Amino acid sequence: MAQTATKFPKFTVAVEGNIGSGKSTLLQRLNDGGEHQIVEEPVGKWQHVTSGEDGNLMARMYENPDRWAYMFQSYVLLTMMEAHETEQTKRIKVMERTVLSARYCFFENLRRSDPPMIDGLEYECLKRWFDWLIQREETKVDLIVYLRTDAEVCMERLKKRARSEEAGVPMSYLDALEKLHDEWLTSSPGDRIAARSHPDVPVLVLDGNISSDDAPSVYAEFELQIEAKVAELLKEREAAEEEAKAAAQETAASALPLGKLSLAERVGSVTPEAAAAPTAGLSLGAVPTRSAMRQPEFAGGS
Repeated sequence: MAQTATKFPKFTVAVEGNIGSGKSTLLQRLNDGGEHQIVEEPVGKWQHVTSGEDGNLMARMYENPDRWAYMFQSYVLLTMMEAHETEQTKRIKVMERTVLSARYCFFENLRRSDPPMIDGLEYECLKRWFDWLIQREETKVDLIVYLRTDAEVCMERLKKRARSEEAGVPMSYLDALEKLHDEWLTSSPGDRIAARSHPDVPVLVLDGNISSDDAPSVYAEFELQIEAKVAELLKEREAAEEEAKAAAQETAASALPLGKLSLAERVGSVTPEAAAAPTAGLSLGAVPTRSAMRQPEFAGGS
């Protein structure tokens, strides 16, 4: 007999941040707990579009961004959308970057750089791709965790991990991405930090400027903060769903004629105030009093 697939409440956490901000380390920590489904940024797909060195689109983009930036970002959208469509298998799905950061950080940087690495027409095409993709349910994000790390710290980490494609990344590039992430994720109005692009998506900002010695304890604390925020948001969602359900039931009941309602629904539709109010006369089914049964008097007497 086939087993029924386990149902999970759909909840997606996006971990966003600059290049070298510590996203992979945080995801590894969350993965060790066993309750999170980790969806990594599809860097391997960018490095191996086809076999051989000629298939490394990421390397081409860094070597000659004016030629390859548009092509690279188009492919990023495709592969990030594939990541969004990953079927949920655990309680919480955690994604390393999303189509959101591709749009609000990397697209913007290509266009705003001096000189621009993509022209106005390319920028408009990328935006239209994004606008179409973001309408899909799979791209919905419930919480953004912004690992905010200074560009200088990111540069030091890039040098240590020595990824060949990133060898020529200039400091100005990391500075620009830091500003764009801040603009996107920390400049929302009001008391509740949320993504400027999506005010309904809350943002949890974590300080990624930590040393390697402090990393184990700090990332353990990060995990607790994320878990607490997820629990809070799930509780809010449950309360909102119950409220919506009750409102829908009330609306449906009020739309039905009284004769269509069950006895319990009829009784429930009478307010305590209406039940306690005096009646103008005998109600249907009430037992008449003696005075009400008295014979009528005839004018003129006997």
